[in-house]
Amino acid sequence: MKRIIFSILMCTSVHVLASPVSDLFWAKKSTYGKRNDVAMVMFYTSGNVHSAMGNLKQLMHTRDKGAFSNPYWIINFFAEAVDPKTGCGVVFGEWYTNNFSYRGTWEKIMDKNMGNYADTVAYFYSHNDGFVPTTDHQSHSNALEKICIKPKKK
Repeated sequence: MKRIIFSILMCTSVHVLASPVSDLFWAKKSTYGKRNDVAMVMFYTSGNVHSAMGNLKQLMHTRDKGAFSNPYWIINFFAEAVDPKTGCGVVFGEWYTNNFSYRGTWEKIMDKNMGNYADTVAYFYSHNDGFVPTTDHQSHSNALEKICIKPKKK
């Protein structure tokens, strides 16, 4: 009987500790972080996490009115996850050109609108085997890390 209770407790505790957002973040951080054309958005919402994800992806995919070859800033989404238990979500998207350093227009669009869809949002760019938040989003990224990202499993 003790073994059965212990097994149930172990299965339950592992399930409670699992987070699709945290798991995806750790699984893709180094893979996508090595690239020079990836943007990541992480968020927390007290509302509908699926709706927030859809709206933020649409915002990321907004049109670049000055583009010649491709009209969208983010042209492809590699991976995404939401966790209704924590209210967190993460999405990885492909920037429309490799090593394109000027993102000011896209950032203005994101900054102006992303608060409409989630309580706390930060976006990051792939750089040096990881992801770097913009200076304006450092405090948001620290808060999101505490809420959404569990320590990496060893």
